[in-house]
Amino acid sequence: YPEMVERIVPVISPGLSISPYALALMESWTMPVRLDPNWNGGDYYGRAEPAAGLTQALKLVTFDARHFGWAEKSFGYKWADPARDPLAALDNRFQIETVLEQVGATRAKTVDANSMLYTSKALQLYNLENEAGRIKAKVLLIPARSDLIFPPELSQRTAEKLRANGNPAEVFELEGDGGHLDGIFQIAQAGERIRAFLGK
Repeated sequence: YPEMVERIVPVISPGLSISPYALALMESWTMPVRLDPNWNGGDYYGRAEPAAGLTQALKLVTFDARHFGWAEKSFGYKWADPARDPLAALDNRFQIETVLEQVGATRAKTVDANSMLYTSKALQLYNLENEAGRIKAKVLLIPARSDLIFPPELSQRTAEKLRANGNPAEVFELEGDGGHLDGIFQIAQAGERIRAFLGK
């Protein structure tokens, strides 16, 4: 709606289109659900749900949304159980493995498997590259420097394309090592920039 929207502030966005890298990430996120026999091609309502597959899927989403700096700072090489050395047996795990498993299981209790699959497909299909010329709004893109899903390069590329079309486009990068989630945890860094942008 170029006639209605005056300003756009995309935070941790892919820009104008999803990258091929993110396409593949989303395929990896949905595969555990599809491989769970209980998914049953999406027809699992009223029967056993694909909880195991959904747990693994959301574990991957959680992991990919973070950054290696977060993993090092939060967990290092701690064992999940101080009495069970990961070197001693295949099932002895590191703390990061068990925490991600717990997070996946907790999230799986509140997420519908098919909803996750269709949301991922919608994200894969997101592409406004051919519509960029219709955008008339001023744009402030706010990527997170450590985001591995939608790295800042995508926002820079979008800003360049919009400027080439005559649109005012700015980029403000959030600092931190929280990955994609810095768009939530570090958004206060952009407060003044957003205030100034909205005042233009």
